[in-house]
Amino acid sequence: MKQLFSIVFFLFFTHAVFCQEAVDLGLSVKWATCNVGANKPEEYGNYYTFEETQEFSNSDWRLPTREEINELFENCDYKWTTNNGVNGGLFTSKKNGNSIFLPACGYRYGSDVRLVGSDGYYW
Repeated sequence: MKQLFSIVFFLFFTHAVFCQEAVDLGLSVKWATCNVGANKPEEYGNYYTFEETQEFSNSDWRLPTREEINELFENCDYKWTTNNGVNGGLFTSKKNGNSIFLPACGYRYGSDVRLVGSDGYYW
């Protein structure tokens, strides 16, 4: 089974400049339908360092906490799949059947992007 890890995927509060939608998985928070910088769930979006993610702390979106990520894994069925030709992980809520797709966007190392299509590293 492919492993999908944690680019930046933000939680929903009110609105944002990307995707502008949230999915209710029946968890403690709603999850964004896309990565920051993406317009569709299967788009990779932008790559950020941890320091760069702090710029979003004053926006309507934020990084999920460790507890919220654990809640996602504990309360959703995970399946490695392809969405519009893009590999990634589909998380389907055990509570209400709604789902989110996290593309296998790889990770940024310096100016290189590595493991695109086989892994996804998310903050």
